[in-house]
Amino acid sequence: MKTNIAGFEVELIRKRVKNLSVRIMPPAGEIRISAPYAMPETTIAAFLTEKRAWIEKSREKLSARAPLAPLTCSDGEIVFVEGVARRLTVIAADATAATSAAGIKSSVSAGTKAPTMASGGAAPAISAASGIMAGMTIEKATEAGKRGSDSAPEETVKRGRLRVSLYPGKIVMTVPEGTDTALRRAALDKLLKEQLAKRLAERFPVFEEMTGLHPTSVIIRDMHTRYGTCNTKTGRIAMSLTLAAKPPVCVDYVILHELSHLRYPDHGALFKAHLDRYMPHWREIKKLLNSTPENVR
Repeated sequence: MKTNIAGFEVELIRKRVKNLSVRIMPPAGEIRISAPYAMPETTIAAFLTEKRAWIEKSREKLSARAPLAPLTCSDGEIVFVEGVARRLTVIAADATAATSAAGIKSSVSAGTKAPTMASGGAAPAISAASGIMAGMTIEKATEAGKRGSDSAPEETVKRGRLRVSLYPGKIVMTVPEGTDTALRRAALDKLLKEQLAKRLAERFPVFEEMTGLHPTSVIIRDMHTRYGTCNTKTGRIAMSLTLAAKPPVCVDYVILHELSHLRYPDHGALFKAHLDRYMPHWREIKKLLNSTPENVR
């Protein structure tokens, strides 16, 4: 079970064990906890707080390993989605030409905005604002049982015979012969945008209701030097596509950070106090945001 404890995004596994066990998992530095069924979460939180220095040092060691090379969308590469490393499998389109497209529920044009977020006021729509190739579509699969398959993709992007499908633990890319890196990366980026847009559509309303702050619009941009921006005059917030690779708790932090700028334009004491009020462990989460891997361009 994925959860947030003491400011850390962790995978909590309850077992018939006597002692608490914490492991830092490569390559992304995920925290995996095994705990007795009866152990209170407060005890786990106290343990993580006590071991915070060790956890951060372990993660620093992982991040200090050889830097990731820019993605070329080649077979066997690692792509990070929500802080989880997924291996990319590349298959020649000719080898799968006979595969049926049965079970696809719907297609949405690439220019279509993501679902509108429900909030207290007029809800902004999450939109993808970078140059994805014309003609690219998104396919959303039905439940595996309805499709008669136990391995239905969570989501699929396609452009002609170029397909990218997201599965638990992996990404499968089906490419026609001669497809260059730019086209492969455009399809992958579209898939990552859709995943991030869904996360933002779920989480922005939570923090809007919490803080009483509402943006006029939220867009996703291909930004490389900032995780988010807020135009305090127009109320428009932009979120970086880079966040698609980050753990969900990091995305929550950036959402709160940018919303807070609607009330406090600078990073002064009042701004920090506002973050403290709604996310007491934001400093630790910020460190996690800056230390976890990204999908290098």
